[in-house]
Amino acid sequence: MHEFEKEYQKALDVLLQATGMWPENTTVLYRLGLIYDRMQHRDQAMIMMEKVISKDPEHADALNYLGYTLAEQGRDLERAQLLIESALKVKPDNGYFVDSLAWVYFKQGKNKRAWLEIQRAVQLVDSDPVIWEHYGDIARAIGFISEARRGYANSLELEGDNAQQVRTKLNALG
Repeated sequence: MHEFEKEYQKALDVLLQATGMWPENTTVLYRLGLIYDRMQHRDQAMIMMEKVISKDPEHADALNYLGYTLAEQGRDLERAQLLIESALKVKPDNGYFVDSLAWVYFKQGKNKRAWLEIQRAVQLVDSDPVIWEHYGDIARAIGFISEARRGYANSLELEGDNAQQVRTKLNALG
């Protein structure tokens, strides 16, 4: 409830109590990692996700979180790819995970592979502004300007948190 109400400190307090009672519970550890992320404590979030996958190497959401976060940071991209591929073995049709794989490929400069995956991602999840922004970024990198416009326009229509940045990208296309 606290997380839903964006009362992250209260949610953190509850989850820290829960980890005291159930230190091996991967659900509690995963939620704790997400709260740290929402509170902008990414290092702590990463530590929690590492704990989760050490206890459950097939915890797809934690695997994807770690892989995507590494890709966002532009570091250890080979490991990021392996983590996301592991998540996709567990949940092969998860559009968010497919988007993460596309994003890793993009960060690696493998734009053609990124393009194939991001197209698949938007077929699986067409209602996420971040996925559509990634679609636009990858399309732009390949030179598919009309597709980049489509991606950014769809992202804006879905009113994501970073709409101003997306609008700037769209306007830069002319």
